Amino acid sequence: MLIVPAIDIKDGRCVRLFQGDYEKVEVFSEDPVDVAKKWEDLGAKLIHVVDLDGAREGRGVNKEVVKKIVKAVNIDIEIGGGIRSEELVKEYFSMGVKRVVIGSMIFKNQSLAKTLFTIYPDRIIPSLDIRNKRVAISGWLEDTMFTIDDAIPYLESFGVEEIIVTDIKRDGTLEGFDTALLDYLSERYPNLRFIVGGGITSIEDLEKISMFPMVVGVIIGKALYTGKIDFSEAISLYGGDR
Repeated sequence: MLIVPAIDIKDGRCVRLFQGDYEKVEVFSEDPVDVAKKWEDLGAKLIHVVDLDGAREGRGVNKEVVKKIVKAVNIDIEIGGGIRSEELVKEYFSMGVKRVVIGSMIFKNQSLAKTLFTIYPDRIIPSLDIRNKRVAISGWLEDTMFTIDDAIPYLESFGVEEIIVTDIKRDGTLEGFDTALLDYLSERYPNLRFIVGGGITSIEDLEKISMFPMVVGVIIGKALYTGKIDFSEAISLYGGDR
């Protein structure tokens, strides 16, 4: 499975939030481009970039930073946060972004989401941010009535085969990953592929996650920035190809 470092951008800086709370921000670097270069140098094959300001405002607030990241590295970049239009999707692809991550759009503009999945089947990936098995959107600020069991079959109807799932309650807490979620997903959706995140804190977490064959990648943020997980060690042990 891929070990995917996360770069969350707020006010042009590399930050992490605690449980998605925009008032609980920890800044790790003033320059996300330097951070991206670091992960590339350490062996990353894909970087997961999130425009946190964009997620809250519904537009590409930090797209110029994203553009600089793409130009600075020679590995794949996927971007999410604030993507609500096909125009922005096209703009990101023209920059050289490999994949665009959509979340809120799936529930707020279903016709556009369906169009994008049809036009770009391998380059649009859905992201489900989960809190107590319910989906949250708009930068995790808005809870929906959709459960994970509403959302996944709906996405399958679009032909989706791979989904990013983040456990919001664990994200940024360094409390460890809740494998109960994977038990649930593996039982109900064994034929889908998942990239998971939220609270991954240790090599032991990665060992547990690696036991689930439907998991093709893990997104790690705060644990890498605080040194709880050594990126090189994680890649050597569990960072094979998808």
